[in-house]
Order: sequence, then C-alpha cells, then structure tokens
Amino acid sequence: KRKRVEEATLSLEELLKRRIKNPVRFIRLDPDQFWVRPVKVVQDEVMWIYQLRDETDVLGQLDAVNGIRTLDRSTIDPLLSPKALIETLANPQYYYKVRIAA
Repeated sequence: KRKRVEEATLSLEELLKRRIKNPVRFIRLDPDQFWVRPVKVVQDEVMWIYQLRDETDVLGQLDAVNGIRTLDRSTIDPLLSPKALIETLANPQYYYKVRIAA
C-alpha cells in the first residue's frame, strides 16, 4: 500500500519509466494513410501513453486516445491513464479535438 501512496505523488514521466518493460516506445503503422484498409494496432497502456505524449501528428494522438479508451479496464493502471489524459486536457499545446477526445 505504501508503494501506491508513493506512486500517487510521482509525475507521469517517473511513473512511465517505472512501468516500461520494452525499449520500443510505440508503434505507428501507416502514418501517411496510404493503405485503404483499416489497421488495428494492439499496444500496452504505456506505449499508448508514449504515443499520445510524443507523437506530433494529430491523427497519431487521436489514435492513442482511442487506444487508451479501448484497453481492457482490468489491465489499466489506475494512476497512468487518468494522469496522462488529465495532462492532455490541461495542455493547450494539443489540438482542441485531441483534448476533447481525451
């Protein structure tokens, strides 16, 4: 329980560093949208959050928000996703539709 209390006070970046298990931050297929057929990408919660924070393309950020939304509720860390979405809402640097989706 003490670990959870400590983690609640950490920043999102520190939480992500503790949770990352893979050196790959995120995967983005077909960023220019050349393919006609839809592509479904399955990533970990941490990878979606990295994509939301690090991707400069609006469509990539929207994909990340939708990816976080479609994650199974039992696998979501109660600290990571809410904190990342709240930071997205509060940051005026994000496109307004990305903030609305978050």
